[in-house]
Amino acid sequence: GSGGMGLSLGVGGGKGKGASHGLAVLDSPGRGTKTPLLDDGGIDTGLGFEPLALGGGIDPTGGGGGDEGSDESKTAAAGDLEADDDDGAGPKDVGSAAASASAGFVPQDRSMAFQHVAGVLLRDDRLAFERMLFRISRGNCYARFVDVDDEMENEAGEGVFKTVFIIMFRAASLADKLRRLMDAFSASRYDLPSFDNPHEVARTVQALEAEIDQAARLLTEHRRTALMALRDLAETHDMMRKGVMREKAAYHTLNLFQSDMSGILRAQGWVVRDAIPHVQQAISDAHARTRGGAGLPSFLNRVEGPWPTPPTHFKTNKFTALFQETVDTYGVPRYREANPALFTAVTFPFLFGVMYGDIGHAFMLFLFACITIAFEGRLAKAKLGEIPGAMYKGRYMLLLMGLFGMYAGVIYNDTFGLGLDLFGSRWRLPQGAAAPPANATRTMVRAGATDDVYTIGIDPAWHLSINQLLFFNSLKMKMSVILGITQMVFGVCLKFANAIHFRSRLDVFAECVPQMIFLLSFFGYLVFLIFLKWSIDWNAPPPPAASPPALIDTLIAIVLQPGTVKDVMYEGQAAVQVCIVLVMFICIPWMLLTKPLLLRKWHNEAAKRAPGGRHMYSSQLHGGGGGDTGAGGRASLGEVELQEPGLEPPAHADDGASSVGASSAAGFVGEPAGAVGHAHEEHGHGEEFDFGEIFTHQGIETIEYVLGCVSHTASYLRLWALSLAHSQLALVFYQRAFIAAVNTGNPVMVYIGYGVFMGATMGVLLMMDVLECFLHALRLHWVEFQSKFFRGDGYKFEPMNFRTLLTKKGN
Repeated sequence: GSGGMGLSLGVGGGKGKGASHGLAVLDSPGRGTKTPLLDDGGIDTGLGFEPLALGGGIDPTGGGGGDEGSDESKTAAAGDLEADDDDGAGPKDVGSAAASASAGFVPQDRSMAFQHVAGVLLRDDRLAFERMLFRISRGNCYARFVDVDDEMENEAGEGVFKTVFIIMFRAASLADKLRRLMDAFSASRYDLPSFDNPHEVARTVQALEAEIDQAARLLTEHRRTALMALRDLAETHDMMRKGVMREKAAYHTLNLFQSDMSGILRAQGWVVRDAIPHVQQAISDAHARTRGGAGLPSFLNRVEGPWPTPPTHFKTNKFTALFQETVDTYGVPRYREANPALFTAVTFPFLFGVMYGDIGHAFMLFLFACITIAFEGRLAKAKLGEIPGAMYKGRYMLLLMGLFGMYAGVIYNDTFGLGLDLFGSRWRLPQGAAAPPANATRTMVRAGATDDVYTIGIDPAWHLSINQLLFFNSLKMKMSVILGITQMVFGVCLKFANAIHFRSRLDVFAECVPQMIFLLSFFGYLVFLIFLKWSIDWNAPPPPAASPPALIDTLIAIVLQPGTVKDVMYEGQAAVQVCIVLVMFICIPWMLLTKPLLLRKWHNEAAKRAPGGRHMYSSQLHGGGGGDTGAGGRASLGEVELQEPGLEPPAHADDGASSVGASSAAGFVGEPAGAVGHAHEEHGHGEEFDFGEIFTHQGIETIEYVLGCVSHTASYLRLWALSLAHSQLALVFYQRAFIAAVNTGNPVMVYIGYGVFMGATMGVLLMMDVLECFLHALRLHWVEFQSKFFRGDGYKFEPMNFRTLLTKKGN
């Protein structure tokens, strides 16, 4: 029932009849309509109540009752029902009361009225809330839940769903427990008027509706005001944000300055030599624009060394920027070190083309790059994703990759896996050879069958020969070895250039010379054998050559069986190969021992001259010829004094050094002459001499170079492997997808087969294979090529630049 309804409890009996028990709920006082809840000793628990245990004496004569005992029985029953245990929610015993003569009556006491409480809680907490509600009330309450369909926002602005509930109970002691329960579940409580007063209920509903309408109007107005404020803020937000970033960057740089007693700010740093006039003009303009600063002096002077190694700076453009970034990802070049990006701009797309050689596929890649370059202005303003942005950034690299891919495709005579007979095949049947059958589609092609040579690339007849795969494997394998050894020799040449540029005579004598001899003696000899084998006509080989040798077996025999040659190609081959082995084994201890022993010798000589017999060796011990950088190899900023304007750094002629000339990196003001590039030398500067450490380091370098020459040569065979894989995949897709569909004669199958062929070509050969060849070419440059000369231990020149600051990702 609802709150405010009266309960009447009566026990009575008819004369000469059995006792009957009845519990009735009257809708309102004074009305005789009754809703029976209790019949024959049981209470209906459909509303969540527990059965009441009723007890009491019944007059067997049927006496007692009537209206006379109604007040007493009501009072006793109310007193018994209000009696509660410690929890205030347990089952209650109803004591004996005077039997009522009537079956129902209007109660005069409202103490039997139900109380109610309402609220809202999260829908996810409903089950736990119901469980706890049953426990604390022991089932002596009635709860009703209704889910709210609309999503609401919590304090954090997150969307949640809630449930409205109302709880009806009688025991007054439950009110405090229910309040604490709702607080525990963070449920909102709402006061409701008595349901016995319909006018009060109607007024409450009207007030709530008016409050809801007012809140909706306020929210609408607030949303409109917020949108207007955000619109005004959006117009100036970007300008304000950029202004704040500029101010922060300016003050951060100013914090690096030092102030003296006269209030002048001083700072020391690096300036690109070509930018000195611009820097001087900028300082003068800044003083002229500053209030009260027009009459103050300003100056920009060169600082006399020694200084730490300057940063590295390269002027790049949209074509060279990506190649420089590719090198910088591996390591920033040391100041004035040979920059691999200059050579990578050519060798990287060339090696990619060797692996991807196909006229058709490379032309599609070239066409894509051309379209990207043609619309680079529009694409630069568009917001591209990660992958499209990377492709746009590498558009010029893709252009060269497509060009070299087409060039290699012309050499291979390979277009979508097929050979092109552009200039007419030069293959003819040898004299005296039987003509092939009329239905023959593939015949044997032998080298030297005719003196006529195909105009450019490989004769298309090889694509129809039985030994096609054998011929292409042999050609591409040998070509990969030649290209790899050539690039490694060029890397050692660049190491020569670095050592000569830094005037490190020790590195030239103890590392560069033996490394070059070792590389050329064994692997250069392999290239010589390849060209010699190609130049011999094995149909009529000149003596002492008899049959074409297996070059791999020849290389193995050079080391394991010196002086033994199975298939001789020229006179004195055995003696030459013995000399090669001797030279190789001489170069290994040369690389291992020369540099550490010379360093120890120079250290001992310097220690005898130094006071106290202690010497801190610096870069001239390494052949650097540089001035001493002091303890730690770096002069602190506070110890460097300003020079007079216009003076150049002095040349340390006594150390055999002079100012370093121009190289791949831009020159910086303040660099110490003759000491450039040695602050990061592998042996350190200003450290105590440790022969064991130097010897261990040199041993690691020697082992790495000797084993690297073997492994790197084998690594270049990936040029052959990926080229073979690309051509064979293209041929398989063409024959198994397109030609097989054409042979069926069914137009539908031709349409489907062509779709499968183009899908495989686009997905595998134009996407996956491009990425695969790109990664392998990148590895060949980072590991096989750059490891021969590149230190990569420099650091970038990063001056304060508002444009760079504001164009960074996220700004």
